[in-house]
Amino acid sequence: MRIGHEETRRLLTRDNDPARPVPEEIFSDRRTLKIGGERIELAWHGSNHSPDNIFIHFPDHDTLMLIDIVNPGWAPVYISNLTEDVPGYVAAPATALNYPWKHYIGGHLGRLGTRDDVVLHQQYMADIDASVRATLPKVDPTPFFQKYGENTWAGVKGYLDACTDAAAGPVIDKYRTCWRQPTCSPRAPRSGHGVAPPGSGLCLVRPPLEERNRWHHSSCYRDS
Repeated sequence: MRIGHEETRRLLTRDNDPARPVPEEIFSDRRTLKIGGERIELAWHGSNHSPDNIFIHFPDHDTLMLIDIVNPGWAPVYISNLTEDVPGYVAAPATALNYPWKHYIGGHLGRLGTRDDVVLHQQYMADIDASVRATLPKVDPTPFFQKYGENTWAGVKGYLDACTDAAAGPVIDKYRTCWRQPTCSPRAPRSGHGVAPPGSGLCLVRPPLEERNRWHHSSCYRDS
């Protein structure tokens, strides 16, 4: 039996992919399952990473599953974990913290999360937002449009790159020791609860210009 949100059925029906069958049962807001004596609470609190992404609560195990929002021990990859609805993505951790749980399943990167991981993620996203808002008025777009002339999109890209580079610096400095150095490998050695020694690096939305040649992957900043 495949059970999913009504938006999941709509999207899968639209895509008509035989490898991804539509749910046989759907729900709109909430659904409680009892499987093998276990209670599983499904809830949709609005669009976030995707329009149909749901909260999956295991109350008897103090566990919440919410995929592609918080990556325990890591910063989000670019474009807020490739999210379709960024405001919904930013709001989702607060909803997660309203649930009673001790263990968090984020769906990636190989370890359970804690409530502290979710709070750290909230702080990080808030600092990204604040840094970008503070930076945008300070970067003059004129030189980029003068440089690229009629190639307007190149001018826009140059301007946005400059804004991103300027906004990333303060966030890198603040969170450099909050996460372990990523190597883009699921077998990478781990350090405690994901807290790295000073100078180990972290994932960011985008690296500063002078650091881009140090990136091992489009989402991973490296110190070496």
